[in-house]
Amino acid sequence: MPIEVRTATEQDRQLAAKWPLWQKEPTEFRWNYMVPEACLLVEGSAEIETNAGNVTLKAGDFAVFPQGLKCRWKILKPLSKRYHFG
Repeated sequence: MPIEVRTATEQDRQLAAKWPLWQKEPTEFRWNYMVPEACLLVEGSAEIETNAGNVTLKAGDFAVFPQGLKCRWKILKPLSKRYHFG
């Protein structure tokens, strides 16, 4: 199950501005997506390890994580993201 990543558009930024903000210091943890998640990385960077390969996210990226994805987050720099489940 691939993670969809693209550079955020102005429309993405406007939409994400209404979403909750999540912040985390550098750390590693496993995560299972029970529902899809869309997010906009506001600052920081992270590497997401999946069975389909690794994805690096950086500030300005818009990502969509599919339902059922099992992964490991490795936050490299303090991270802030706007997110929406479902």
